[in-house]
Amino acid sequence: MTIGNNGQERFLNQYLRLTLLGEGGMGEVWAALDTSALGVRIVALKTTKQQGTEAAKVLFDEARIASQIDHPNVCRVHEFGRVGDTQYLVLDWCDGASLHELLQSMTEQVIPLELSAWLGIQVAAGLHAAHEVRDEQGEPLGVVHRDVSPQNVLLSRGGGVAVTDFGVAKAAGQAHRATETGEVKGKLSYMAPEQVRSKNVDRRADVFALGCVLYQITLGRRAFAGTDALSTMYQIVEGRIALPHTLQPDYPLGLESVVMRALARDPAERFQTAGELGAALQDWLFETNQRVTEKHLARLLEQHLGEKIAARNRVIFEQARLSTQREASQPETAAAAAVASGTSDDQTQTTLVEGTARPSSRGLRLTLLGAVPALLMLIGLWIWLQPGASRPVGSGDAPAPTSDQAAPQQSDDGAVMPLKLPAPAAVVIEVSVKPSDAEIYTDGKLLGVGQAELSRPSGSGSVELSFRRDGFVPSTRSVLLDRSRQLEIQLVGIKPSSAAPRPTLKIDQAGTGGRPATLTKKPPRRLDVDNPFGPSGSP
Repeated sequence: MTIGNNGQERFLNQYLRLTLLGEGGMGEVWAALDTSALGVRIVALKTTKQQGTEAAKVLFDEARIASQIDHPNVCRVHEFGRVGDTQYLVLDWCDGASLHELLQSMTEQVIPLELSAWLGIQVAAGLHAAHEVRDEQGEPLGVVHRDVSPQNVLLSRGGGVAVTDFGVAKAAGQAHRATETGEVKGKLSYMAPEQVRSKNVDRRADVFALGCVLYQITLGRRAFAGTDALSTMYQIVEGRIALPHTLQPDYPLGLESVVMRALARDPAERFQTAGELGAALQDWLFETNQRVTEKHLARLLEQHLGEKIAARNRVIFEQARLSTQREASQPETAAAAAVASGTSDDQTQTTLVEGTARPSSRGLRLTLLGAVPALLMLIGLWIWLQPGASRPVGSGDAPAPTSDQAAPQQSDDGAVMPLKLPAPAAVVIEVSVKPSDAEIYTDGKLLGVGQAELSRPSGSGSVELSFRRDGFVPSTRSVLLDRSRQLEIQLVGIKPSSAAPRPTLKIDQAGTGGRPATLTKKPPRRLDVDNPFGPSGSP
């Protein structure tokens, strides 16, 4: 990996971090260059600030959930990996902005009603796809996003809409510990009453959250916004929501009925699925004879954020261009960054969530550049050897080929046969995997257990290696057959032993002489539904 001037590790495997797009308490999101792509491919790279087993499980759960949702209204997750102590996710990069950014750029923070309804339809479609996800046995995973908010709705410059950030999502079979009683996940102003009470939630909690978003983008104010967290909780659990038409007299009653049903305090009175909510919004658009497409959203985004988005994207692509030139002039740095060799299992781990890893494009480009002159020479020699081909006057006979040159062959009738080039040298790939009893596969066939050796002709493309063991995340690695190398793979465990003690978070703080300081977590306070302002009971 390459270290930047500020000490920041710029490379995470083949991904070169370019620009910090967002930062929170849990992690960061970067625009990054995928150096293994043949062209300029920008991805979003989500990294976690926390270290340890639990943080890795949380990020893995997000990758596992999001990667199984195949829908245009859900931001795709392509890969989960680790470099040193840094875990990361590779997601689709959004060339536009979030819904939150769009609202902040607007004076009234109100989106036209018909466009708000269309946005709600897109978000509802993405959520419904997430809610319907099933596992390999066809059993529902019971996914609940739990953090539907304007910050987690991405808008592309072309007018696309995608739900992102399943970091606090709930689903069956999670690797990390379940939410403790009294602990809430998500942004408070968009939580359903049952979520605030820390009761079991289902997909209807996301319906409520989307209702909060619709209320906000059509009225320019939140449905629940107290002076502090406790007063906001009380509003959600007990307070009354102002009807939209009382705040905006010309607010359509048809749209109001849809929004208020989504905001019903009793889950049984809400739309039972996000699909039903989306259909109701679609019916309202149809009944009012309004037609909305991606172009309307793209136009609104360009009007309010066009210059800002264009300037940011120019910086990202300029950084990508300069980085590509710089790395091309330093092949040793590029080779270290491409991580094609996977030289250290404690430095590099990669789990492909969708698709396979592509070989480093930098090495491939160098190979292609070297092959062009040789190809031109072969074509010229072939033409020169054809019967009747003209030769320079006085050129004489061609010299006899040396032992290391390919001599042209002639058939019985004197015609020149195609050149027989020497067989390419063999490439040997030595592979080892931890744990040592993990199985190594190629082309669906078992290659070995723990370690294996693979021999292929040089330059014959790439080979796909798979690594499997019960209780660990399967991993797949695509290896370019351009040179012999050694690969060391470390699989990530997903089934911690129930007998193992719960890991404690340790931080090496400055001034402790290198001694780890253990943080003791204070039990969360329960919300007393009957009297939220009174003393709490036992946690």
